[in-house]
Amino acid sequence: MALSFKKAIALAIFGIGVGASATALAIPDYNTCYSYREACALYGDEEACATFDLMGCSRYHYPF
Repeated sequence: MALSFKKAIALAIFGIGVGASATALAIPDYNTCYSYREACALYGDEEACATFDLMGCSRYHYPF
């Protein structure tokens, strides 16, 4: 019984690690968001504006 408990714990930790990695890959970094913001605000690119909102880039602070 102890061995199966250890396997369950190892599997749970592995699952948490995989979930965290997938989440980290899904969140865009500041530079990516900045380029969408720049295209939206300075050049009027409506697709960049939609992508900016969809990716949740409003969490960063931009100089313009």
